[in-house]
Amino acid sequence: MNKKSILWGIVLVLAGVYLLISQMGLVPQLPFFTVVFTVLFVYTAVQGIFKRSFTMTLVSVALLGCVYEEYLKIEAITPWPLIIAALLVGIGLDMIFKNVFKKKATNKVNVNFANVSGHNGNYTGHIENIQDGEIVKVSNSFGAISKYINSGIFREAKIKNSFGSTNVYFNNAIMKENQASVKVQNAFGETNLYFPKTWRLETKQSASLGSIEFHGMASVSPDSPCVYIDADCSFGCINIYSE
Repeated sequence: MNKKSILWGIVLVLAGVYLLISQMGLVPQLPFFTVVFTVLFVYTAVQGIFKRSFTMTLVSVALLGCVYEEYLKIEAITPWPLIIAALLVGIGLDMIFKNVFKKKATNKVNVNFANVSGHNGNYTGHIENIQDGEIVKVSNSFGAISKYINSGIFREAKIKNSFGSTNVYFNNAIMKENQASVKVQNAFGETNLYFPKTWRLETKQSASLGSIEFHGMASVSPDSPCVYIDADCSFGCINIYSE
């Protein structure tokens, strides 16, 4: 059993105990979604401690403060002043102590490659000269990465970014069967996708307190290679470039 499973188990047990004792009137009863967000942010805060990430821990605590702003009487500094302050302080502390921990917690990146023998694993930072297969998966949290897709049989990309900055370049990708799909999820961060202007883009968009913006002019020819983009953005921005 890994640490993540143990941590989730502890958090869920505590949530279950709270629901029982709150129904018995032993502690104040909180709204359902307050309990849900408390469980989520307590989990990420503790996970940040395990990962030695000041940013992850402080931002999670700040989000908890936003949930309980009325109880704590801190409405004057919520939500954005508190969140931005926690983000800045966290990043600063991570920069100061990264050599002590010998772990770049603010630049943690998981990039998984499918259908390419010998290139499955975890990478950090600037990712360029790696041969990709049909499917490319990019996951970034609390960091900044640039991924260059190099594939002659590109079919699908799955991109997730949270509390960080992710750049993905498709200029060196050749689509398999002249079409491909890209699913991108962005939360509390920025994701930038760069496509050749000779590609035609078909998009499905969902934005909640975030934005999805297009830059440049994509091809409109029905004979052009087509990429189907499913974009989901919350509290951040997805930029799609055709160049």
